[in-house]
Amino acid sequence: MQRVSDDQDSTIGYVISWGDGTMNSFIKENGVFIPESKGVYSTLTADAGETSFIFRTKSQVRYEFSKFSIIYWFGLGVDLSEGPGITIPYSLHGLLTQ
Repeated sequence: MQRVSDDQDSTIGYVISWGDGTMNSFIKENGVFIPESKGVYSTLTADAGETSFIFRTKSQVRYEFSKFSIIYWFGLGVDLSEGPGITIPYSLHGLLTQ
């Protein structure tokens, strides 16, 4: 996940890029993250400091992202709506540990 900003109108947004080339982008309006594309049912929420985010798909698969640098967040895990979740372990340098 990456933070992006528009210098012309000071809009702040976040883009999640997937391995198949798909991207989900959200802009922040009045403290709420809104999908930039119409017809998107996924949601993005953040903690108060915007250091961790939850991206939830239409089918309720939950992805957790944690801040790694000023503009990048790493995926920490996936939680399926039913069944066990998956945790993705990273080192302090952002490398997978397993």
